[in-house]
Amino acid sequence: MADRDMALACKDTLRMLGLKPHSLRGQNYLIDEAVIDKIVAAAKIGEGSPTLEIGAGLGMLTERLLDSGADCAVLEIETRAAQYLCRRFGERAEIINADALNFDFAAYTQRRGWRDYQIVANLPYSITTPLLTRLLREGGAWSAMTLMLQKEAAQRLVAGKGRENGPLTLLLEYYAEAAICFEAPRDAFYPRPAVTSAVIDVRRRAAPPVAGERRELFRLIEAAFTLRRKTLLNALSAAPLSASREQWAELILGLGWKPDVRAEELSLAQFAELYAAYAAIC
Repeated sequence: MADRDMALACKDTLRMLGLKPHSLRGQNYLIDEAVIDKIVAAAKIGEGSPTLEIGAGLGMLTERLLDSGADCAVLEIETRAAQYLCRRFGERAEIINADALNFDFAAYTQRRGWRDYQIVANLPYSITTPLLTRLLREGGAWSAMTLMLQKEAAQRLVAGKGRENGPLTLLLEYYAEAAICFEAPRDAFYPRPAVTSAVIDVRRRAAPPVAGERRELFRLIEAAFTLRRKTLLNALSAAPLSASREQWAELILGLGWKPDVRAEELSLAQFAELYAAYAAIC
């Protein structure tokens, strides 16, 4: 079916359900069959693969996941869309009407007995950061994610350097290896978004690439990025951490860094070095 016909079909179905794309939730429905096929191929879904789809919308991607043999569950926030999905796929997939930002992924997948499950999602741009943070930290035993994001966000997450660096980029690196698979044109969605999208492939690491207690390491990292326009020394000195300004200055110089270094200039490995030095004096 041509993309224009798919857009009309999507629009008609939404009208039938009494739904309109929610701009505040960043709802753009995927309608390009070629893009959908590429997502399923990138996810490497196999027969019986435990798969959780987030934000299924009208189920175009859901249908392909099920046809590929996935043991699929679907998370959808819109009640009428979830009811529609139940009518379409209720005998083949579990449809869950819930907000992904409040969903207990670990408890659900444990109840299902899923190990090494996969996440597939067309993430609304407006919630990319909080949802991806939640999935990384509290997503349970996921082994891989195939995620559609805004292209700029995908580039920042996968290869964030300098001004593009930040806590989420470092958190992703801590848990996983990630790569951009392909771009998706604006015409692949209804309604047509203002930006280009990209799909990233996220594969969980067997072990973190750096040492240090994760919660405390990222407490330090988040403090370092709180005041982005300030130097690392100023940001950490203003944070509710245990070291004094003089101690932070000594730690920074002791690691061989320039005194006006900024958080965005540091790699995950360097933050782990800083955390180890900080932990040794506190």
